[in-house]
Amino acid sequence: MVSEVLGESTHAHPEDFIAIDPNGRLMTINSKASISPRSCRITRSGDLSVPRLGRGQNRIRYATYRANLISPLDGESFAQVVKVDLLHLKAQVFEIGNDGRLSRVTNLHEVSDLMRKTLEDFPDSMPPPNIWDLV
Repeated sequence: MVSEVLGESTHAHPEDFIAIDPNGRLMTINSKASISPRSCRITRSGDLSVPRLGRGQNRIRYATYRANLISPLDGESFAQVVKVDLLHLKAQVFEIGNDGRLSRVTNLHEVSDLMRKTLEDFPDSMPPPNIWDLV
């Protein structure tokens, strides 16, 4: 949604979000949907496997650049990744640390009801988000 909010083209993709977390931190959120059996693995501890990120997406500099597109920062941005496992219909949030490593910050979320409702509401295609519905 970065380009929709700004009203201009950026290299940030439509699955990227900028949000304020419950602690008041400005952060970027990268969503990763997985459908292949290789990427949709449940670990022995019952968590989703760590999502794969594109080159440089695990860097604080990358997250800060995207956050600065919306609001100038005095410092660095925080970054999270939401992995949605479309095979098992689960989601989990990971935070990107200063060292670039991802750590789980939530338990698994069941998303089957949300998926079912979304497919019922949009059986043929998914329209882009309307940012005014989110404000």
